Amino acid sequence: MSKLAIKNLTKKFGGFTAVDDFSLTIQEGEFVALVGPSGCGKTTTLRCVAGFIPIDDGEIILSDKIISSKKFMLPPERRNMAMVFQSYAVWPHKTVFKNISFGLELRKTPKSEIRDRVMRSLELTKLKGLEKRYPNALSGGQQQRVALARGLVVEPEILLLDEPLSNLDATLREEMRFDLREIQQKLKITSIYVTHDQAEAMVIADRIVVMKDGKIEQSGNAREIYHYPQSRFVAGFVGTTNLLTGTIQEKNETAALLKFSEGILMKLKSSETGLMPDIGSEVSVSIRPESILLQKDKIEAAENVYQGKIIGKTFLGDTYDYRFKMQNEILRVQTTSHQEFEIDSEAYIYIDPQFCKYVEK
Repeated sequence: MSKLAIKNLTKKFGGFTAVDDFSLTIQEGEFVALVGPSGCGKTTTLRCVAGFIPIDDGEIILSDKIISSKKFMLPPERRNMAMVFQSYAVWPHKTVFKNISFGLELRKTPKSEIRDRVMRSLELTKLKGLEKRYPNALSGGQQQRVALARGLVVEPEILLLDEPLSNLDATLREEMRFDLREIQQKLKITSIYVTHDQAEAMVIADRIVVMKDGKIEQSGNAREIYHYPQSRFVAGFVGTTNLLTGTIQEKNETAALLKFSEGILMKLKSSETGLMPDIGSEVSVSIRPESILLQKDKIEAAENVYQGKIIGKTFLGDTYDYRFKMQNEILRVQTTSHQEFEIDSEAYIYIDPQFCKYVEK
């Protein structure tokens, strides 16, 4: 049984359609991340689920009960959901304990139960020992943990998170990603996480939903989204990639030969090739920078070997990021930092056909 079903959700603001015929089913205990650029509709979708804004069409169903439709909207306080915002939204005049217990007090929970549940939430979010402090004595990361604990303590059916880590510094944000994932796995709580950070989504979520212009471009686990993008948009948005456009010259059940600018030929070998358009059609290919082998000497008896020149180089600590020019095409190539090439030096690249991924549109 699904925990949450969003069916044909549409939300407009004046003449602008923020969410367009959006449908998504989330299973009980699943952690789903909505990702996409600013304005793609991910936060609007989350706010519709929370009940903060009415919907123009479609239905939102929680545990087989309609909570939003064109004619009906269950108030947020009756949805048994908790939301963690980008801004910590903690009360500066209340202690950590009082911030977390506030929702339970509103529900008139017995005091003995409040204390037990708050202390469990403090331990779960690594805040134990800080319950008497005020927010001004906490770091940004600790304040965000307070906001998370406040949401978890009411034991919601659904946990909604709207870019909760975006105000933290890079190191703390990376640490909190793993903490969030660990907490969600312990509680098995159904969660929806909104972010524009693809790496964040890949660490946290069971399933990633990539959005564009209010619609779903692709949905799947991190490996599927990264290695098998179904569109140029997904390939370019999730991670770094090289997108080449060419014309199919030959094709069979297991491979295809594509022609790019200046007569460059590239073999594509993938289970996806059977879905390709006919010979003569123009298609796009996604090649991840780390999938390209960069060598000083030519690799004999190999397919997809190209000669070119290093025209750019960036040191990233564990890797070098190169700009490699072959005729009119410029590719990004990533190698380990132990393998260094000089700018303007001649080199060869080898691209295994299985890493040349055809994208549908």
